[in-house]
Amino acid sequence: MTPVPSVIGLVGGIGSGKSAFAQALASRGWAVVDADAIAHALMEDEEVIQHIATAFGHDVLNEDGRVDREALASYAFSNTSSRERLESILHPRIIARCLEQIQNATSSGQSVVLDAPLLLECELEGCCSNLVFIDAPANIRHARAEKRHGWEPGEAARREELQLPLDEKRRRSHYVVVNAEDLAGLEQEVAGLLKSLSPRND
Repeated sequence: MTPVPSVIGLVGGIGSGKSAFAQALASRGWAVVDADAIAHALMEDEEVIQHIATAFGHDVLNEDGRVDREALASYAFSNTSSRERLESILHPRIIARCLEQIQNATSSGQSVVLDAPLLLECELEGCCSNLVFIDAPANIRHARAEKRHGWEPGEAARREELQLPLDEKRRRSHYVVVNAEDLAGLEQEVAGLLKSLSPRND
């Protein structure tokens, strides 16, 4: 019998290492659906640019008419209404592209790992066979995120407060893996997870 493709959805705090986990599965032949990459691509879409300029003003555009992501982020994360305004523009498009990529991969027999920071908030869990919570101490996660993005100290914690609480993400997940060490430790966690997946999702 041909194995049924799995769709693993990754959840966790900012800087937990979801992308590193996804890449570990990619090295094993899984397709990666990366919501952040999709969002970045949408920022180059003329229709999306016009919606953003209308919602936030032309101050969020560069001289060449492209989106200035830092300027947009300063608006979007300044208050709840601004964040929700941006999400109303991006999320329906991100969801549609995620579902399209998942369908394309699974229809060809390939398993998928869905790396979407707001997976639960966007209600994408219904397309996942299993949800995996990537766990790491807050100080490690926040240091990773601030180094990667060049954020000021405390910015990762502030942005995380705008997301679904971690306890809720953990509660709704089927598995928990720890990413508090190096890549070798993460590889062991990935191998252990794949062995423990229920047969119906193999």
